[in-house]
Amino acid sequence: GIVTARQGVRVTADGSSSSNYISAGAGDDLRIFHTGSANEILSMNGALYVKGDASNLVGIQPRNGENAALFYPDGAVELYHDNTKRFETTSTGVDVTGNLTATGSSATLKVSESGGATGEIRAGGATVYVGTESNHNVSFISNDTVRMVLTNSGNLNPNVDSTYNLGSNSSRWANVYADTLYGSGANLTSLNADNI
Repeated sequence: GIVTARQGVRVTADGSSSSNYISAGAGDDLRIFHTGSANEILSMNGALYVKGDASNLVGIQPRNGENAALFYPDGAVELYHDNTKRFETTSTGVDVTGNLTATGSSATLKVSESGGATGEIRAGGATVYVGTESNHNVSFISNDTVRMVLTNSGNLNPNVDSTYNLGSNSSRWANVYADTLYGSGANLTSLNADNI
């Protein structure tokens, strides 16, 4: 039958998974108890779900009024640090507020497209690696426009022919080392004739 308590239900002794608990289910499948130092909800048989009613969020607050996690029906999941939102799922992925840190040996941040390229930023020893782990090019963009391409064969090319400069009149590279230079040479200046 159904038991209705007007003034609440109390178990006045400290409990455990085997004694002094409030239970539900034919085989005491769900147990709620206080150990003397902590409160526990224990699922003895099957999964444990915390559900809302499809119109109200489900929240976790480690301290009254301070959110740790909020779960919205048909919407976002938000994670908080000291009541400040740091992570949120969206309809297109996730948003992170603050720093995103990967630690450990060869810690790697990967981005990939299904059936396409996989890019990575990886720290290994004293070196930081940026590139792809797949057989694809790496494109460098500014203002949402590709300016330069590192091909999968190792060549570094401008994305458009005869359009972009390497350095400028006021911001120059100190030295350029190359085996062969191609071009007409019509605009080369201040060259020592003995070295041509």
